[in-house]
Amino acid sequence: MIVDWPGQTTPPKEEGSAGLNAAEKKLRKIHQLCLEFAEMLRGLPFDSKIDEAKARSFLSGIRDVLGAKNVDLERPPRVGPEWWRPDTTRPVDPEQQRMGIEEARRIMRERTSDDE
Repeated sequence: MIVDWPGQTTPPKEEGSAGLNAAEKKLRKIHQLCLEFAEMLRGLPFDSKIDEAKARSFLSGIRDVLGAKNVDLERPPRVGPEWWRPDTTRPVDPEQQRMGIEEARRIMRERTSDDE
């Protein structure tokens, strides 16, 4: 077995390559190209650290896709705080709501009359 990166192994070419379907052959070829690209990157001088980071990030992304069992190309799951859901609020009495609005209007009228 050839070990390329932690947790990933690739069988040698002579070992069982006849029983592979077309998709597996394509993935194997992509993996082989990634190995060649990584080897080329090791000997290549970069203009800046940013260029080197971009190249290595691209290669890492391809390796992640190749190593994943399920790759969701749709929208990734949302990470963050929960949004407000209208189902979780308690019902408000319309009369109580009307009284609250009237109280707010009264307070606003008092403030504007005090300023004059």
